[in-house]
Amino acid sequence: MTFLGKPTMALAFGLFFLCAVTCAHFDQITTAPLGLADWAHGGFLVAGGPISSRNWAKGSPYQIAAWAATASLFFGSVLGNFEEWRAQPLEGGTAGLVSMSQGTYLLIVFVLLVVALGSLAASIRSWSTARDRKTCVSALSFRLATEADLRALLELRLAIDADQAERFGDDRYATTISEKGVARSLKSSRILVATRRGRIVGLVSMGTKKPWAVDLQYFTPACKAVYLYNVDVSPDLQRSGIGRQLIDRVKVMAKEWTADAIRLDAYDGAAGAGPFYKKCGFKKLGHNVYRGVPLVYYEFVL
Repeated sequence: MTFLGKPTMALAFGLFFLCAVTCAHFDQITTAPLGLADWAHGGFLVAGGPISSRNWAKGSPYQIAAWAATASLFFGSVLGNFEEWRAQPLEGGTAGLVSMSQGTYLLIVFVLLVVALGSLAASIRSWSTARDRKTCVSALSFRLATEADLRALLELRLAIDADQAERFGDDRYATTISEKGVARSLKSSRILVATRRGRIVGLVSMGTKKPWAVDLQYFTPACKAVYLYNVDVSPDLQRSGIGRQLIDRVKVMAKEWTADAIRLDAYDGAAGAGPFYKKCGFKKLGHNVYRGVPLVYYEFVL
């Protein structure tokens, strides 16, 4: 349940909690409008969400602290109300705009405690994953692939294809991946790989030969262009900056080849990497269909 760790979850829960506290303590507003600890905890969550949304690396500790404080508040409330419920299970109730039995109130607070603990755990997990990915990117090395990398390249391509099939089903650009196909690509193109601790975690294959799916009428006229055939990152390390570092190095290599532009086609669908290429500075040129497959063309002019 990774959604529990999202900044929007903290913001929504904080707003909900503020409304609930207002209803529960409505009779105290005129005497202590900001004096209740409940309002402070709700406000902490409302602030923690946007802060972490702007910059997760720096803001996530605020969100984690807000969830921890809220969980501790609910835990104390559950213990206190449980003792009261055991002493007087059929009496008592909450004040404010909404009245309810002590047992019902205890159940609601317990459910909120479970949500807060789940969100705390999810936020910590997301923060830890982001930190590990940052460490991973700083430990990368790059080189051109050789025939000795054939098995590793094949395993990476197959892992990515399996991940895409699981996430998107038939709504993706599916191709047949085989050892012979990878061997041919090693001979017909240059493959830049990103490695971490000796393991290949990303690759980009490129060359000057135009792919069949590329229609030149969509592109800027150029004397020499470099085409990207595949840009792949290991599923467990996607969205960690590896792909961007690969593209940055491709730009340098393309200039060394005295190329005028870098071109590629991406699948026009949820499984396509179009948004990623836009973030890397590529310009979207147009849509096309090749053998029934919807494509989007991108170009980066050097």
